[in-house]
Amino acid sequence: MIPRFLPILALLPLLHSVTTGQTGQIPCLPPTAQGVICLQGTITGVLQNGTVYHVFPGSGVPAGMGLQIQGGAIVKFTGGVNGFLAVEGTLTVGLTAILTSIHDDTAGGDSNGNGGQTVPAPGDWGGLVFGAGSDASSLIDARIRYAATGIRLNQADISITLTSVRSCSGSGLDLTNSSYPVVSGCAFNNNNAAVPACPLGRCPTSRTTRPRATRSST
Repeated sequence: MIPRFLPILALLPLLHSVTTGQTGQIPCLPPTAQGVICLQGTITGVLQNGTVYHVFPGSGVPAGMGLQIQGGAIVKFTGGVNGFLAVEGTLTVGLTAILTSIHDDTAGGDSNGNGGQTVPAPGDWGGLVFGAGSDASSLIDARIRYAATGIRLNQADISITLTSVRSCSGSGLDLTNSSYPVVSGCAFNNNNAAVPACPLGRCPTSRTTRPRATRSST
């Protein structure tokens, strides 16, 4: 577990930015597939529909900044439990955007260019971690898969609507330190747990509409 959120952002590397619709772009190293955009550090701006991105560990959206992931964008992550996206600013994820493992060739093809030698697995990346400054964030019909914890909230009251979180090695949604998200019509499937150990004080049913959850048998 990550006890606090702000120190994480303080450790984000200070990388150069380029003007490509977002900040944080770095050179992609072989055998990354042609057309994939690699990102690390402070990531802001817009990740565009129809584009495949590879996000490396040590990445996030700082307080006062915003990142929009357009519907149809494919964002792949690496780094295991350390490969999370730390959000202290505002993250908006649009319709059918996919956030998944770099080994998931079913989304955007063979992005790591290894000819399908690897397959995705639960825990391939860390998931989305929202901090106290991220309340304006929203996920609408997003697809999150193969993370350690799909969505982790730390004093964050974000909105999660019609979003699918599946195949995570931990929980689909984790609440920490009095987080009160608005969750509507979401599905948490084939995770180790859906929303584990959720006290009523942090999981008010009046703000949760028809969530669907199944637990993995493995």
